[in-house]
Amino acid sequence: MQKNNLKQNQAFSLIKLISLFIAFGLLVSCASNPEDDTKSIRDSKLTPDEAAKVLFERGENYLNNSNFESAARYFEQLETQYPLSSYTRQAQINLVYAHYKRSDNERAIDAAKQFIKENPVNKQLDYVYYLLGLIHFDKDSGRIENLLRIDRNKRPQNDMQDSMEYFQTLISKYPQSKYVDDSKQRIVFIRERLASHELSIAQHYARRAIYIAAVNRAKNVLEEYPDTQAARKALDVLEVSYKQLGLDDLASDIQRIKASN
Repeated sequence: MQKNNLKQNQAFSLIKLISLFIAFGLLVSCASNPEDDTKSIRDSKLTPDEAAKVLFERGENYLNNSNFESAARYFEQLETQYPLSSYTRQAQINLVYAHYKRSDNERAIDAAKQFIKENPVNKQLDYVYYLLGLIHFDKDSGRIENLLRIDRNKRPQNDMQDSMEYFQTLISKYPQSKYVDDSKQRIVFIRERLASHELSIAQHYARRAIYIAAVNRAKNVLEEYPDTQAARKALDVLEVSYKQLGLDDLASDIQRIKASN
């Protein structure tokens, strides 16, 4: 008897669960489509400023709820339909962030650069430069490399270089910005990455007995990134390369530098 009751309760629970899934599916299917919604706002009797406000608030609501695709649609509609609205500039900045969070990096970069060009004295330019730095910084941190365990130090470092330049621009132009401290920390990381990349090339040349090229790359690490961990290893490359080139005096100089540090 108890077994029958248990089976009935399990069946009832399963029916309830299926019903919940069906109800959820209906709610999702009935949810408003942002494209249809923005069209209805445009065609409504609202004044342009009222309509712009509605688009902005709905875009921000989606943004705050991490629905970045829908947020982007509302901000794009606002920018296109009401370019002179008081909400448009903030919507454009929000759009950069929405594209960035959607991993639509190229559109995020284009939108940010366009905003800087059109608004050279905007009070939030520090944030836009910070976003540009983040976008390039995160572009280099692709998940595929994590899965395949690819050594990023051996890849071209164009995005890291661009990221550092945007962070440096932020620090230089807006030293009081709240984003300065984080930018400085990221620059430290980037410099280590760039130095490691240059070191990996020097080591590559040394392994293949191309010692003059190895010397040049190792010296570049020491000149450009003397405060990095890669600099110490660059001294090792220099010492070995000088010895192989028969430049024993220079190799001895490197030994003394290593001993004094």
